[in-house]
Amino acid sequence: MSGLALVAECNKRVGSGHAVEMSNLLLRLSSIECRAYLTRGTPQAILRSFRARPDVIRDLSVHSLKAVAADARARGFKAAALNALSITPAMVKALKSGGLKVAALSVNRAPGADLSVRLGAENMILSARFAALASRARSHRGPVKTLMILMGGTDSSGSTAHLVRALAGLTPSMRKIVVVGPNFARPAELTRTLTAAHDRSFVVARDPADLPGLMARADAAITLGSDTSLELACAGTPTLLMEEAPHERRQARLLARKGCGLFLGSKREASAKRLLSALRRLDDPARRARMARAGRAFIDGRGAERLAARLKRLAS
Repeated sequence: MSGLALVAECNKRVGSGHAVEMSNLLLRLSSIECRAYLTRGTPQAILRSFRARPDVIRDLSVHSLKAVAADARARGFKAAALNALSITPAMVKALKSGGLKVAALSVNRAPGADLSVRLGAENMILSARFAALASRARSHRGPVKTLMILMGGTDSSGSTAHLVRALAGLTPSMRKIVVVGPNFARPAELTRTLTAAHDRSFVVARDPADLPGLMARADAAITLGSDTSLELACAGTPTLLMEEAPHERRQARLLARKGCGLFLGSKREASAKRLLSALRRLDDPARRARMARAGRAFIDGRGAERLAARLKRLAS
């Protein structure tokens, strides 16, 4: 029988993006038998989003992955897809110990994998909602009236609180939607910062039910060069791009070069003066319209379909 084990890393260190991607991917793999395995620390809301509740494994250690491989082979599966921030040869070897073919989905190449995919613009695993948004007309009028602040599902560096401090009291007519994901690492710091700001233009959206729709309605957004930046590009929302890690810096710079947004740099570099200057540039609706077109030309939202086809062939 053909079948596929989907293994993903999810915790407050790396965020929830890998697990969400696997949930999106499962919807394109309905024609084959699949089972998901997520690491300890995955929020209950994400576990419930899967069509069948995933197995929770301790971590991505060799011991844990060998146990996944044994379980997958006992089910008659022929392949496993591993989605993690960094995949080592030892991790690939552990999954192969059960006789499985292995697909490695990461920001780095994985030696030894039967299929090694560097996730990016062409094969980003977005929900079907984004593909639908990409085909919908998008218009930008007037200055920026609604700004999203969403620094990924974790924000381990505290960039969200930094942005609130930097923008507090400076743009009172601009509604600022602060998105807090399910694995947000510093909620107490953000609450203290918002209280001290005394600025009612900030509105907190905690794990919103329709994040794609929220993105599509925003005039602009501030985000990291992570999965979220690709989602915003697909939604046609211009971005101010920041980074917390080397791979985020690479992606943020790439999106800026493609014309999807403006690169701000790290939290230290994103001063109030620099933020205001960038927001003034985005007040030009013609500029935002060009960025929206560039984003949609770069990200069509159909990467999950393309990747699912490759995984089906691997698992057959």
